[in-house]
Amino acid sequence: MFKKKTLITVIAICLVVAGLAFGAIKIAKADDANNQQSLVQRLAQKLNLNESKVSTAMDQIRTEDQEARLAKMKEKLEQAVKDGVITEEQKQKILDKQTEMQQNREKMQTWEEENDIDMSKLRDYGIDLGMGGGRGHGGPMGEQIKI
Repeated sequence: MFKKKTLITVIAICLVVAGLAFGAIKIAKADDANNQQSLVQRLAQKLNLNESKVSTAMDQIRTEDQEARLAKMKEKLEQAVKDGVITEEQKQKILDKQTEMQQNREKMQTWEEENDIDMSKLRDYGIDLGMGGGRGHGGPMGEQIKI
């Protein structure tokens, strides 16, 4: 009887902690896009630079970081092939899916800009088209890579 009550208590605590963590992640994602723009503006002001130049530089840095992450992913996938965890064909499927997801993120960003829509502001209303939050956040929520 005592073990059953203890187990129920532990499960309840875990659920509460998980709920709090999920809430914190959701808030962080919603604020991320606003913080990025604010950072660009603040840096431009502090350094007395053109805001578009700062934004361009940050975009270039982001692209370089994405390329570095992809290179590291390729290395890890190659090791997984060598270790017999996946096949060469499965590795390629993963890389193809990664490329597809990146293209979808870029298309979504272009669509938002063309339509003058800031989806990050709509997330506060529970509206999310499932494209993640950029900067390394995956594609549609729950989407899995099938190999």
